[in-house]
Amino acid sequence: MAETLLRGPGISIGSLMDGRVEPFDGPSISYQGDMVPDPRQSPANKDGLSPGVVKGFFNNPYFVLIDVVPQANSTTTIAASQVPSTTAGVALALTTAVLGTAAGVQVWTPGITIYNASTGGTASVGAIDFGFTTGTTAANSTTVVVVDNSQFTIGQWIVIGGAGSGSATNVQLFTQVQSKSTNTTVITVSPAAATALNNAPIGQGNLYNTLLPPATQFGPAAASANASEPYRLAGFGLTFDSLQGSCRALSVAAASVGSGTTTLLASGYDIYGYPMTESITANGTTVVNGKKAFKYVASVVTAGTAATSGAPAAVSVGISDVFGVNIRSDKWEYLNIFWNGGFAINNTGWTKALSTTSSSTTVDVRGTQNVSTALTGTGVAAPTDGVRRLTIMMSVPVQNMINATPLNSSTLFGTTQA
Repeated sequence: MAETLLRGPGISIGSLMDGRVEPFDGPSISYQGDMVPDPRQSPANKDGLSPGVVKGFFNNPYFVLIDVVPQANSTTTIAASQVPSTTAGVALALTTAVLGTAAGVQVWTPGITIYNASTGGTASVGAIDFGFTTGTTAANSTTVVVVDNSQFTIGQWIVIGGAGSGSATNVQLFTQVQSKSTNTTVITVSPAAATALNNAPIGQGNLYNTLLPPATQFGPAAASANASEPYRLAGFGLTFDSLQGSCRALSVAAASVGSGTTTLLASGYDIYGYPMTESITANGTTVVNGKKAFKYVASVVTAGTAATSGAPAAVSVGISDVFGVNIRSDKWEYLNIFWNGGFAINNTGWTKALSTTSSSTTVDVRGTQNVSTALTGTGVAAPTDGVRRLTIMMSVPVQNMINATPLNSSTLFGTTQA
């Protein structure tokens, strides 16, 4: 154990020291945050040998958790209307197309590989509101037209949804940024896109070595990213990227009232790659929103024999206006939610984090916010429409922060997913 006491001040100036920009330049990393000492405690008990000798105040930052223009809610985004099997465990056919809607709007993106935090391996999933921006590709071209190329760095590994194959099957493209144009809207990448797509979602790859590979005649092929994750390079660290932070509860609807009571079991992963499941029962033509915020969906299967009077009604699965908070939210007062041109002024639509053991029917382990019912300063509640921007920021309570350790991080990230 080693503690460092400075007479002061500690200054980190990175490339300001000598004008060189180095790979490890970036923000400082401080376990459990920072504390501002009480200036009345002078002289400080600097020679104390026991814990808790310097009084002060926790310097409580706001974590920006979500900063997106989410796609409009829909009851058919993940699975179009179809008649489910009456046998348990039979999968619904999920949407396989990557359909960009507008520049800068993240969309449902199938065929994305992610890191499975439970097994240490990878998983192929569909991603909700995928990526941090969008781009337009041309078949067999290294040029990608983007919203703002300042969001990219030379050597950055990215994932372009659906751009990896010219066939009807959507295949992700792992590629590396080679250059940026001076007009701010063009990047070049390698390997080239195989498919022409408009407003294709672009996410971050899981390799952060920004060195461009040498020509193949000089050695073996360079390593490449093999999964997507919602982080961005920040010097020595990787910082959570709020532009990729959107995760949402699913929705289920049926085609008729009398027989639309099928129960479905959705399986997927949260924003951090931990497996999760949820059981949702249709309620006829009334749309039923789930309680948990998924980032990735692997499958949706029938959970049992459909309770019907005759053949089961067709059901569909979509995305709701219920968004996950991404950090354990126990008190609404610690949240800042900006939506539809204003900040939320009360806790309408907010559900606090689960405080008990998670199951397929419990609420989200970190808490959720239904933005369609959030009353903001504009005085008008509004659904997602592919135009409105959502920003969710949260200040972490001091007890949640300092109690989160490698042995038990539930005070920061919620109870274990199920």
